[in-house]
Amino acid sequence: MGQPMGSTAQVPLAGIFTRFLAVLVDALIAIVLMIPGGVLTVAGQASASPDTGVTLAIFGSLLSVILSIGYLAVVFVMWTTGQTPGKRLLALQVVKADTLRPAGFWRMMLRETIGKMISGFCLLGYLWGIIDRDNQCWHDKIASTLVVTTNA
Repeated sequence: MGQPMGSTAQVPLAGIFTRFLAVLVDALIAIVLMIPGGVLTVAGQASASPDTGVTLAIFGSLLSVILSIGYLAVVFVMWTTGQTPGKRLLALQVVKADTLRPAGFWRMMLRETIGKMISGFCLLGYLWGIIDRDNQCWHDKIASTLVVTTNA
């Protein structure tokens, strides 16, 4: 375990494997939410009746869009606490490196969008967390954050 910048308190940093697992959980939730709409869309396309087929395909597509928007809304709300659904399930939280307080919406927005896009370049930014003393990937460094384990 490393110590955050400017802090003398020891914090329970999350390991790279647990962080990766949280990302997989987030992706799995998104995929599962797309299944009902996808099934209806495929059923509509395979339907013998053109009217029923078009209706099912449109309904399935709209269902996928609505569930995706709902999930995105939940994720945005959770960003205010420095979490995603996967992080919440695995008792992880993103905190500011200097104060150890929850990262908050705008810092999470920077970390999860621009930061992860940069980290994803040849995966180098993600792999950096393996050798970093505080397990920080590039997106953590960009947003000045740490991922810690919580008691919840």
